[in-house]
Amino acid sequence: MIEKKKKKTPSLADDRIVEYGFTRSHFDERSRFQHIQILETPDHGRMLVLDGLVNLAEGDTESYTHAIMGLPEVSEGRREDLHLVE
Repeated sequence: MIEKKKKKTPSLADDRIVEYGFTRSHFDERSRFQHIQILETPDHGRMLVLDGLVNLAEGDTESYTHAIMGLPEVSEGRREDLHLVE
């Protein structure tokens, strides 16, 4: 008899404990789909937390925007210029 192996559901986190101090809760509600929180933190500004996992924070704004727009990075003292043409 061949025994079927159960598929392991991938984890959303790697089981590390991460703690953020927050000073205020701006929003805390459960939708039909997830638990949504917007918390104020001294280190990262406002932070979006979905189902207990940090999704995005104000402190991520510049790096996040640059990543999704594919903007050039400054590395080893070199700078690439971006030229926009209309």
